[in-house]
Amino acid sequence: MPRNLHPPEPGHYSPWGPVDAAIPFAEGIVSVHTPSHGGIWLSNDRLAQMPPDERSTDGWYEEDCEAAFPLRRFRDEVLHVCPAHKLDPYIESTMAWCKGSFAKIAMNRSP
Repeated sequence: MPRNLHPPEPGHYSPWGPVDAAIPFAEGIVSVHTPSHGGIWLSNDRLAQMPPDERSTDGWYEEDCEAAFPLRRFRDEVLHVCPAHKLDPYIESTMAWCKGSFAKIAMNRSP
């Protein structure tokens, strides 16, 4: 599937099906929800700011494990939408639960 270069909106494609809700967290960072799943979408500029070993090939980061990587990287910018008392425990528990590098986690991705 070609990379979506525009921020996702309801009805747009996501790896988990049609987007029900798209919540901008910061410029180029969008939280996406579908009927069954969700994750984080990054613009090309944001994707380029990710460390190489945490950079997704398609700009999508699945919510159960992968999303912790861009949320950790852009934490300070995301805090205005998602307060620290929700964001920090999510990042910490997700990283602990997933037990691995982004490369290992993404290899098991099933969009």
